[in-house]
Amino acid sequence: MSIEAVIFDMDGVLIDAKEWHYVALNRALELFGYTIDHAAHIARFDGLPTKTKLEMLSQEVALPRSLHRFINRMKQHYTNELIATRLCPTPEHVYATWRLRMEGLRLAVASNSIRATVDFMIRKAELTKYFEYLLSNEDVASPKPSPQIYQRAMELLGVEQKILSSWKTVLLACKLLMPLERMS
Repeated sequence: MSIEAVIFDMDGVLIDAKEWHYVALNRALELFGYTIDHAAHIARFDGLPTKTKLEMLSQEVALPRSLHRFINRMKQHYTNELIATRLCPTPEHVYATWRLRMEGLRLAVASNSIRATVDFMIRKAELTKYFEYLLSNEDVASPKPSPQIYQRAMELLGVEQKILSSWKTVLLACKLLMPLERMS
């Protein structure tokens, strides 16, 4: 089996921003006296779209649905502040994505973040030129954990299901493509 494409998750794989999303959402929730504790976030909310998290909070702690839109906008504002001040290109990620492209692999991102966040993060990380497609939760009807975003990426890339989705697996693949000492 030859690998034709790699579809990356963004948060926690290409960009270590999972904590930023947690902090930004809590800043927005705190405006109205709500928070999600860190353990609960890791166990139940991590990786879900903000809209899903807000709906869960409405069902569980009676967060008024009338606040969802404003909280979501504030969360995005706070997330953008964190991206602008904390995100720097990671040489290993730039090299690895460049190398995968040079080896003829087609690359895409499949993220549960919104389009604006995906575009901003990938641009700030200086990775845009390596990816053919950047997919966000706005590109599918059902966000992750549904496989729909990966299926859409495979359709766009014109490949069958032969995916490396783990960063560790990608690093291992890159190590096979270059001398081991360059990755350490």
